[in-house]
Amino acid sequence: RRRNHRRRIGHVGRDHRIAVAHFCDHFLHAGTAKHELDVVAPRLLDGRQHADGHIVIRGPDRVDLVVFRQEILHHGKAVVAVPVAVLHVEHLDARTVDCRLEGLDPVRKRPGMYIGGVGSAGLHHLVWEVFDNGVDEAMNGHASEIHVTLHADGQSVTVSDNGRGIPTDQDKKTKKSGLEMVLTELHAGGKFEGNNYKTSGGLHGVGASVVNALSKKLVATVKRDGREYRMEFKRGKPVTKLLRKKQPIRGTGTTIYFEPDPTIFARVQFNGETIAQRIEVASFIHRGVKIHYTDETAEGGTSKVTFFHENGIADYLAKTLKDRKARPTHDAPFRFEKEVGDSRVECVFQWTDHTEEFIKSYANGIPTPAGGTHENGLRAGINKALRNYIEVHKL
Repeated sequence: RRRNHRRRIGHVGRDHRIAVAHFCDHFLHAGTAKHELDVVAPRLLDGRQHADGHIVIRGPDRVDLVVFRQEILHHGKAVVAVPVAVLHVEHLDARTVDCRLEGLDPVRKRPGMYIGGVGSAGLHHLVWEVFDNGVDEAMNGHASEIHVTLHADGQSVTVSDNGRGIPTDQDKKTKKSGLEMVLTELHAGGKFEGNNYKTSGGLHGVGASVVNALSKKLVATVKRDGREYRMEFKRGKPVTKLLRKKQPIRGTGTTIYFEPDPTIFARVQFNGETIAQRIEVASFIHRGVKIHYTDETAEGGTSKVTFFHENGIADYLAKTLKDRKARPTHDAPFRFEKEVGDSRVECVFQWTDHTEEFIKSYANGIPTPAGGTHENGLRAGINKALRNYIEVHKL
Protein backbone atom coordinates (compact mmCIF):
# COMPACT_ATOMS: atom_id res chain seq x y z
CA ARG A 1 0.00 0.00 0.00
CA ARG A 2 2.88 2.34 0.83
CA ARG A 3 4.49 1.52 -2.52
CA ASN A 4 1.24 2.27 -4.39
CA HIS A 5 0.82 5.49 -2.47
CA ARG A 6 4.37 6.53 -3.31
CA ARG A 7 3.55 5.92 -6.96
CA ARG A 8 0.45 8.12 -6.69
CA ILE A 9 2.49 10.89 -5.10
CA GLY A 10 4.96 10.73 -7.92
CA HIS A 11 2.21 10.91 -10.55
CA VAL A 12 0.69 13.92 -8.91
CA GLY A 13 4.09 15.54 -8.63
CA ARG A 14 4.78 15.21 -12.35
CA ASP A 15 1.49 16.91 -13.17
CA HIS A 16 1.70 20.26 -11.40
CA ARG A 17 -1.85 21.18 -12.40
CA ILE A 18 -3.41 19.32 -9.47
CA ALA A 19 -6.51 20.21 -7.54
CA VAL A 20 -6.03 21.22 -3.92
CA ALA A 21 -8.77 18.86 -2.73
CA HIS A 22 -7.25 15.95 -4.64
CA PHE A 23 -3.82 16.69 -3.22
CA CYS A 24 -5.16 16.77 0.36
CA ASP A 25 -7.03 13.54 -0.12
CA HIS A 26 -3.82 11.69 -0.98
CA PHE A 27 -2.14 12.64 2.25
CA LEU A 28 -5.02 12.69 4.71
CA HIS A 29 -6.19 9.16 4.00
CA ALA A 30 -2.83 7.43 4.06
CA GLY A 31 -0.22 7.93 6.77
CA THR A 32 3.18 8.62 5.28
CA ALA A 33 6.35 7.93 7.25
CA LYS A 34 8.24 11.06 8.20
CA HIS A 35 11.31 10.19 6.14
CA GLU A 36 9.14 9.50 3.10
CA LEU A 37 7.44 12.90 3.31
CA ASP A 38 10.78 14.59 3.85
CA VAL A 39 12.57 12.82 1.02
CA VAL A 40 10.03 11.54 -1.50
CA ALA A 41 7.64 14.50 -1.53
CA PRO A 42 10.22 17.25 -2.09
CA ARG A 43 11.98 15.19 -4.73
CA LEU A 44 8.95 14.07 -6.73
CA LEU A 45 6.90 17.22 -6.30
CA ASP A 46 9.79 19.55 -7.11
CA GLY A 47 9.20 21.30 -3.84
CA ARG A 48 11.29 22.69 -1.00
CA GLN A 49 10.99 21.87 2.66
CA HIS A 50 11.34 24.71 5.16
CA ALA A 51 12.53 24.64 8.74
CA ASP A 52 9.05 25.18 10.16
CA GLY A 53 7.85 22.01 8.51
CA HIS A 54 5.97 23.27 5.48
CA ILE A 55 6.74 22.34 1.91
CA VAL A 56 6.41 24.79 -0.99
CA ILE A 57 5.53 23.11 -4.27
CA ARG A 58 6.33 25.36 -7.24
CA GLY A 59 3.74 25.14 -9.97
CA PRO A 60 3.27 26.81 -13.36
CA ASP A 61 1.90 30.33 -13.91
CA ARG A 62 3.54 31.64 -10.72
CA VAL A 63 1.22 29.52 -8.49
CA ASP A 64 2.54 27.70 -5.44
CA LEU A 65 0.99 25.05 -3.22
CA VAL A 66 2.00 25.31 0.42
CA VAL A 67 1.65 22.14 2.54
CA PHE A 68 1.74 22.45 6.33
CA ARG A 69 2.67 19.24 8.14
CA GLN A 70 1.46 17.94 11.44
CA GLU A 71 3.56 15.30 13.14
CA ILE A 72 1.88 12.40 14.95
CA LEU A 73 3.86 11.16 17.95
CA HIS A 74 4.20 7.46 18.80
CA HIS A 75 5.92 6.63 22.10
CA GLY A 76 7.32 10.14 22.14
CA LYS A 77 8.80 9.88 18.66
CA ALA A 78 7.49 11.54 15.54
CA VAL A 79 6.72 8.71 13.13
CA VAL A 80 4.06 10.22 10.88
CA ALA A 81 3.81 13.65 9.27
CA VAL A 82 0.40 14.46 7.85
CA PRO A 83 -0.33 17.65 5.89
CA VAL A 84 -3.24 19.47 7.52
CA ALA A 85 -3.63 22.51 5.28
CA VAL A 86 -2.93 23.44 1.70
CA LEU A 87 -2.90 27.09 0.60
CA HIS A 88 -3.14 28.32 -2.94
CA VAL A 89 -0.59 31.15 -3.11
CA GLU A 90 0.29 33.55 -5.90
CA HIS A 91 4.00 33.74 -6.53
CA LEU A 92 4.63 37.50 -6.78
CA ASP A 93 7.16 38.94 -9.15
CA ALA A 94 7.54 42.06 -11.27
CA ARG A 95 5.13 40.72 -13.90
CA THR A 96 2.45 40.19 -11.24
CA VAL A 97 2.52 43.75 -9.94
CA ASP A 98 2.94 45.42 -13.32
CA CYS A 99 -0.76 46.20 -13.66
CA ARG A 100 -0.85 49.97 -13.58
CA LEU A 101 -4.07 51.80 -14.44
CA GLU A 102 -3.54 55.12 -16.12
CA GLY A 103 -5.63 58.30 -16.12
CA LEU A 104 -9.25 57.67 -15.16
CA ASP A 105 -9.15 53.90 -15.79
CA PRO A 106 -9.24 53.13 -12.02
CA VAL A 107 -12.57 54.97 -11.75
CA ARG A 108 -14.19 53.01 -14.55
CA LYS A 109 -12.78 49.73 -13.27
CA ARG A 110 -13.80 50.28 -9.62
CA PRO A 111 -16.50 53.02 -9.58
CA GLY A 112 -17.77 51.93 -6.17
CA MET A 113 -14.53 53.14 -4.57
CA TYR A 114 -15.34 56.69 -5.66
CA ILE A 115 -19.14 57.03 -5.62
CA GLY A 116 -20.16 54.18 -3.30
CA GLY A 117 -21.78 51.96 -5.94
CA VAL A 118 -23.47 51.89 -9.32
CA GLY A 119 -27.04 51.88 -8.07
CA SER A 120 -29.39 54.82 -7.64
CA ALA A 121 -27.31 56.36 -4.83
CA GLY A 122 -24.15 56.22 -6.92
CA LEU A 123 -25.93 57.64 -9.95
CA HIS A 124 -27.21 60.66 -8.02
CA HIS A 125 -23.80 61.06 -6.41
CA LEU A 126 -22.61 62.32 -9.80
CA VAL A 127 -25.02 65.24 -9.46
CA TRP A 128 -23.86 65.98 -5.92
CA GLU A 129 -20.19 66.06 -6.98
CA VAL A 130 -20.78 68.67 -9.69
CA PHE A 131 -23.31 70.59 -7.60
CA ASP A 132 -20.98 70.73 -4.58
CA ASN A 133 -18.29 72.35 -6.72
CA GLY A 134 -20.66 75.24 -7.33
CA VAL A 135 -21.56 75.31 -3.64
CA ASP A 136 -17.85 75.54 -2.76
CA GLU A 137 -17.59 78.66 -4.91
CA ALA A 138 -20.59 80.12 -3.08
CA MET A 139 -19.26 79.16 0.37
CA ASN A 140 -16.08 81.09 -0.33
CA GLY A 141 -17.85 84.18 -1.60
CA HIS A 142 -17.18 83.70 -5.32
CA ALA A 143 -20.71 82.75 -6.44
CA SER A 144 -24.25 83.78 -5.55
CA GLU A 145 -26.38 81.59 -7.83
CA ILE A 146 -26.42 77.97 -8.93
CA HIS A 147 -28.64 76.49 -11.66
CA VAL A 148 -29.52 72.79 -11.81
CA THR A 149 -31.51 71.34 -14.72
CA LEU A 150 -32.80 67.79 -15.09
CA HIS A 151 -33.49 67.44 -18.79
CA ALA A 152 -36.60 65.92 -20.39
CA ASP A 153 -34.96 62.54 -21.07
CA GLY A 154 -34.36 62.12 -17.33
CA GLN A 155 -30.86 60.86 -18.12
CA SER A 156 -28.87 64.08 -18.38
CA VAL A 157 -28.18 66.97 -16.02
CA THR A 158 -26.73 70.46 -16.34
CA VAL A 159 -25.21 72.31 -13.38
CA SER A 160 -23.95 75.87 -13.69
CA ASP A 161 -22.72 78.57 -11.32
CA ASN A 162 -21.59 82.17 -11.58
CA GLY A 163 -18.31 81.56 -9.80
CA ARG A 164 -14.80 82.27 -11.04
CA GLY A 165 -14.81 79.57 -13.71
CA ILE A 166 -12.35 76.68 -14.00
CA PRO A 167 -8.95 77.96 -15.20
CA THR A 168 -8.37 77.53 -18.92
CA ASP A 169 -4.75 78.63 -19.26
CA GLN A 170 -2.13 76.04 -20.22
CA ASP A 171 -0.04 74.24 -17.63
CA LYS A 172 3.65 74.55 -18.47
CA LYS A 173 4.53 71.05 -17.29
CA THR A 174 1.73 68.96 -18.86
CA LYS A 175 0.93 71.31 -21.77
CA LYS A 176 -2.74 70.83 -20.94
CA SER A 177 -5.31 73.44 -20.07
CA GLY A 178 -6.44 73.72 -16.47
CA LEU A 179 -9.92 72.61 -17.56
CA GLU A 180 -8.61 69.41 -19.14
CA MET A 181 -6.47 68.62 -16.11
CA VAL A 182 -9.38 69.08 -13.68
CA LEU A 183 -11.65 66.82 -15.75
CA THR A 184 -9.19 64.09 -16.77
CA GLU A 185 -6.79 63.68 -13.86
CA LEU A 186 -7.48 62.40 -10.36
CA HIS A 187 -6.45 64.67 -7.50
CA ALA A 188 -6.06 67.69 -9.76
CA GLY A 189 -7.80 70.87 -8.65
CA GLY A 190 -7.60 74.05 -6.67
CA LYS A 191 -8.69 72.56 -3.36
CA PHE A 192 -5.21 71.42 -2.39
CA GLU A 193 -3.92 74.98 -2.25
CA GLY A 194 -5.12 76.55 1.00
CA ASN A 195 -5.48 80.02 -0.50
CA ASN A 196 -8.06 78.96 -3.10
CA TYR A 197 -10.78 77.61 -0.81
CA LYS A 198 -11.18 78.47 2.83
CA THR A 199 -13.76 75.71 3.20
CA SER A 200 -14.77 73.00 0.79
CA GLY A 201 -17.15 70.07 0.55
CA GLY A 202 -14.34 67.86 -0.72
CA LEU A 203 -10.57 68.08 -0.45
CA HIS A 204 -9.58 65.01 -2.49
CA GLY A 205 -9.93 66.70 -5.90
CA VAL A 206 -11.61 63.77 -7.68
CA GLY A 207 -15.24 64.91 -8.01
CA ALA A 208 -15.29 66.46 -11.49
CA SER A 209 -12.91 63.90 -13.01
CA VAL A 210 -14.92 60.99 -11.58
CA VAL A 211 -18.13 62.35 -13.10
CA ASN A 212 -16.32 62.71 -16.41
CA ALA A 213 -14.97 59.15 -16.25
CA LEU A 214 -18.43 57.70 -15.59
CA SER A 215 -20.25 59.74 -18.24
CA LYS A 216 -20.74 58.71 -21.84
CA LYS A 217 -20.75 62.41 -22.67
CA LEU A 218 -19.68 65.50 -20.75
CA VAL A 219 -19.54 69.07 -22.02
CA ALA A 220 -17.79 71.76 -19.98
CA THR A 221 -18.40 75.45 -20.69
CA VAL A 222 -16.38 78.10 -18.89
CA LYS A 223 -16.80 81.88 -18.82
CA ARG A 224 -13.61 83.53 -17.76
CA ASP A 225 -11.47 86.56 -18.59
CA GLY A 226 -14.13 87.93 -20.93
CA ARG A 227 -14.21 84.79 -23.09
CA GLU A 228 -16.26 81.61 -23.30
CA TYR A 229 -14.52 78.24 -23.61
CA ARG A 230 -15.97 74.84 -24.45
CA MET A 231 -14.59 71.30 -24.32
CA GLU A 232 -16.29 67.94 -24.83
CA PHE A 233 -15.40 64.55 -23.36
CA LYS A 234 -16.46 60.92 -23.78
CA ARG A 235 -15.95 58.42 -20.97
CA GLY A 236 -13.21 60.57 -19.50
CA LYS A 237 -11.35 61.18 -22.76
CA PRO A 238 -11.28 64.53 -24.59
CA VAL A 239 -13.02 64.43 -27.98
CA THR A 240 -12.45 68.08 -28.81
CA LYS A 241 -9.76 70.62 -28.09
CA LEU A 242 -10.41 73.58 -25.83
CA LEU A 243 -12.49 75.82 -28.09
CA ARG A 244 -12.81 79.55 -27.55
CA LYS A 245 -15.60 81.70 -28.89
CA LYS A 246 -14.48 84.76 -30.80
CA GLN A 247 -17.10 87.08 -29.35
CA PRO A 248 -16.32 88.56 -25.92
CA ILE A 249 -18.82 87.81 -23.17
CA ARG A 250 -19.74 89.16 -19.78
CA GLY A 251 -19.71 87.36 -16.49
CA THR A 252 -17.89 84.32 -15.17
CA GLY A 253 -18.81 80.77 -14.21
CA THR A 254 -18.75 77.08 -15.06
CA THR A 255 -21.41 74.93 -16.70
CA ILE A 256 -21.23 71.12 -16.74
CA TYR A 257 -23.57 68.99 -18.84
CA PHE A 258 -23.25 65.22 -18.46
CA GLU A 259 -24.94 61.95 -19.38
CA PRO A 260 -24.11 58.91 -17.18
CA ASP A 261 -22.63 55.89 -18.93
CA PRO A 262 -25.20 53.04 -19.21
CA THR A 263 -22.36 50.51 -19.39
CA ILE A 264 -21.42 51.48 -15.82
CA PHE A 265 -24.82 52.06 -14.19
CA ALA A 266 -27.63 49.55 -14.14
CA ARG A 267 -30.13 52.37 -14.57
CA VAL A 268 -29.40 55.93 -15.69
CA GLN A 269 -32.78 57.51 -14.93
CA PHE A 270 -32.53 60.32 -12.38
CA ASN A 271 -35.20 61.03 -9.77
CA GLY A 272 -36.28 64.67 -9.91
CA GLU A 273 -37.64 64.69 -6.38
CA THR A 274 -34.39 63.30 -4.95
CA ILE A 275 -32.42 66.09 -6.60
CA ALA A 276 -34.90 68.73 -5.41
CA GLN A 277 -34.67 67.59 -1.79
CA ARG A 278 -30.88 67.65 -1.76
CA ILE A 279 -30.49 71.10 -3.26
CA GLU A 280 -33.23 72.51 -1.02
CA VAL A 281 -31.25 71.40 2.04
CA ALA A 282 -28.16 73.04 0.53
CA SER A 283 -30.07 76.33 0.27
CA PHE A 284 -30.77 76.15 4.02
CA ILE A 285 -27.20 75.31 4.93
CA HIS A 286 -25.67 78.01 2.74
CA ARG A 287 -27.55 81.09 3.72
CA GLY A 288 -28.08 83.70 1.02
CA VAL A 289 -27.27 81.47 -1.98
CA LYS A 290 -29.95 81.22 -4.67
CA ILE A 291 -30.38 77.80 -6.22
CA HIS A 292 -32.61 77.56 -9.30
CA TYR A 293 -33.91 74.09 -10.09
CA THR A 294 -35.60 73.13 -13.35
CA ASP A 295 -37.20 69.71 -13.66
CA GLU A 296 -38.22 68.98 -17.24
CA THR A 297 -39.48 65.50 -16.26
CA ALA A 298 -42.13 66.76 -13.83
CA GLU A 299 -45.73 65.73 -14.36
CA GLY A 300 -47.79 68.40 -16.05
CA GLY A 301 -44.77 70.03 -17.72
CA THR A 302 -41.54 71.66 -16.74
CA SER A 303 -41.27 72.66 -13.09
CA LYS A 304 -39.14 75.62 -12.00
CA VAL A 305 -38.42 76.57 -8.42
CA THR A 306 -35.92 78.84 -6.69
CA PHE A 307 -34.59 77.91 -3.26
CA PHE A 308 -33.44 80.87 -1.22
CA HIS A 309 -33.46 81.22 2.57
CA GLU A 310 -32.35 84.44 4.19
CA ASN A 311 -32.34 82.93 7.69
CA GLY A 312 -30.46 79.78 6.73
CA ILE A 313 -30.67 76.90 9.20
CA ALA A 314 -33.25 78.73 11.33
CA ASP A 315 -35.67 78.29 8.44
CA TYR A 316 -34.48 74.69 8.15
CA LEU A 317 -35.37 74.07 11.80
CA ALA A 318 -38.87 75.51 11.31
CA LYS A 319 -39.43 73.27 8.27
CA THR A 320 -38.12 70.21 10.12
CA LEU A 321 -40.46 70.79 13.07
CA LYS A 322 -43.38 71.20 10.69
CA ASP A 323 -42.56 68.04 8.74
CA ARG A 324 -42.17 66.01 11.94
CA LYS A 325 -45.30 67.58 13.48
CA ALA A 326 -43.32 68.46 16.58
CA ARG A 327 -44.66 71.21 18.86
CA PRO A 328 -42.00 73.48 20.43
CA THR A 329 -42.11 73.97 24.19
CA HIS A 330 -40.72 77.51 23.94
CA ASP A 331 -41.22 80.31 21.43
CA ALA A 332 -37.81 81.32 20.09
CA PRO A 333 -35.16 78.72 19.21
CA PHE A 334 -31.66 78.83 20.65
CA ARG A 335 -29.19 79.96 18.03
CA PHE A 336 -25.48 80.74 18.03
CA GLU A 337 -22.75 81.29 15.49
CA LYS A 338 -19.04 81.58 16.16
CA GLU A 339 -15.94 81.87 14.06
CA VAL A 340 -12.43 81.12 15.31
CA GLY A 341 -9.60 81.40 12.82
CA ASP A 342 -10.56 79.43 9.73
CA SER A 343 -13.31 77.48 11.52
CA ARG A 344 -16.92 78.51 11.82
CA VAL A 345 -19.78 76.80 13.63
CA GLU A 346 -23.47 77.58 13.35
CA CYS A 347 -26.16 75.90 15.41
CA VAL A 348 -29.88 76.26 16.06
CA PHE A 349 -32.01 73.99 18.28
CA GLN A 350 -35.31 73.88 20.08
CA TRP A 351 -36.98 71.62 22.61
CA THR A 352 -40.26 70.02 21.59
CA ASP A 353 -42.90 67.74 23.08
CA HIS A 354 -41.36 64.73 21.31
CA THR A 355 -39.73 62.12 23.53
CA GLU A 356 -36.80 61.39 21.21
CA GLU A 357 -34.12 63.74 19.97
CA PHE A 358 -33.58 64.52 16.32
CA ILE A 359 -30.29 66.02 15.14
CA LYS A 360 -29.08 66.85 11.64
CA SER A 361 -25.43 67.75 11.31
CA TYR A 362 -23.26 68.87 8.42
CA ALA A 363 -19.56 69.45 7.86
CA ASN A 364 -18.54 71.83 5.08
CA GLY A 365 -22.09 71.53 3.78
CA ILE A 366 -21.95 67.74 3.49
CA PRO A 367 -24.49 65.67 5.50
CA THR A 368 -22.97 63.60 8.33
CA PRO A 369 -25.75 61.11 9.19
CA ALA A 370 -23.34 59.01 11.29
CA GLY A 371 -22.53 62.00 13.48
CA GLY A 372 -18.98 62.70 14.58
CA THR A 373 -16.96 64.80 17.01
CA HIS A 374 -18.89 67.94 16.05
CA GLU A 375 -22.18 66.29 17.00
CA ASN A 376 -20.78 64.71 20.17
CA GLY A 377 -19.36 68.06 21.20
CA LEU A 378 -22.76 69.70 20.84
CA ARG A 379 -24.42 67.12 23.08
CA ALA A 380 -21.66 67.39 25.67
CA GLY A 381 -21.84 71.19 25.65
CA ILE A 382 -25.61 71.30 26.12
CA ASN A 383 -25.47 68.74 28.95
CA LYS A 384 -22.70 70.68 30.71
CA ALA A 385 -24.58 73.99 30.42
CA LEU A 386 -27.77 72.47 31.83
CA ARG A 387 -25.96 70.86 34.75
CA ASN A 388 -24.20 74.11 35.60
CA TYR A 389 -27.49 76.01 35.51
CA ILE A 390 -29.18 73.46 37.76
CA GLU A 391 -26.30 73.49 40.26
CA VAL A 392 -26.01 77.30 40.36
CA HIS A 393 -29.75 77.82 40.85
CA LYS A 394 -30.07 74.77 43.10
CA LEU A 395 -32.97 73.36 41.11
